[in-house]
Amino acid sequence: MSKNIIKFIKGILMFLGILFIIECIYFVFILNDKKDYCLDNNICEEGLEINTEHGLLKINKENCEKYGYKWYTEKKMCDFNIVKQNKKHEH
Repeated sequence: MSKNIIKFIKGILMFLGILFIIECIYFVFILNDKKDYCLDNNICEEGLEINTEHGLLKINKENCEKYGYKWYTEKKMCDFNIVKQNKKHEH
C-alpha cells in the first residue's frame, strides 16, 4: 500500500472516531436532559421512551392521545399533567 492510501484510511478512521465521540456526548448530555425534563415536569418530547402507569411508552401523538393526555402539535410534546375530560383514563 502506498503512504497516501494509509494516510487516507487513517483520516477516515479518525473522522469516524470523532463522530462517535460527538454522538456519545450528545446522548449523555442532550438526550438525558430531555428525559430529565420529561420526568421532572411530566411534559415529554416526541421520541422518548418512558415508564408510565401503562408500561413502557414511546412518546408520540398516537400514544399520547390514546391514553387521553394533551398533545402539543407544534412542539411535538405530550403533557401528562393534562388529562382530557372526555377520555377515560385506562389502567
